[in-house]
Formats: sequence, structure tokens, C-alpha cells
Amino acid sequence: MRSVWGIALASHLRERSVSRRVADGAREVFARAGYEARIEERDDTSALQPGAGLAVFTDLTGGWRLGADGGRSPRTPRRDDRARHRRAPA
Repeated sequence: MRSVWGIALASHLRERSVSRRVADGAREVFARAGYEARIEERDDTSALQPGAGLAVFTDLTGGWRLGADGGRSPRTPRRDDRARHRRAPA
């Protein structure tokens, strides 16, 4: 990998430092794997509702680029919490 970079975006969540916390978490994950990630922090106020997202890319030798993204609103349970909130089958 030549570089790892991305954008942590939070809308209407500046007072909770969401973009900074998302970016710091991504940097930490990549650092544990031995990579330095450049994650830009952005706070937005133009969106219709609060939410946050992260997009991360890696530039590979040979001109290839891979990426992944994800996001959620403050009301959406985290993926690991969703299983606890589901009802058991009858």
C-alpha cells in the first residue's frame, strides 16, 4: 500500500466531537496494523438531519484504489447492538 486516507464527516454533531472521535478511531485501527492513515475531519451543518460517516481509501501500487464507507444516525443502533434488540423467533 502506498497510502491510506479518508474523511470522517459528522453533520450537526460538532458539540459532541463526533468527526474527531471517528477519525481518531480509524487512525488507531490502522496504526495497530502498521499503517499511518491521513483522515480528514469535517463538521457539516447543511444536512437535513444529524449523522456521521467514514470513508477510507488505500492507494495501491499499479494505480489501484480500494475504498470502504459507512455511516449512521445518532438514533441507529450500532451493528453489535442490533442483535441484542431483535426479538427471538416464536
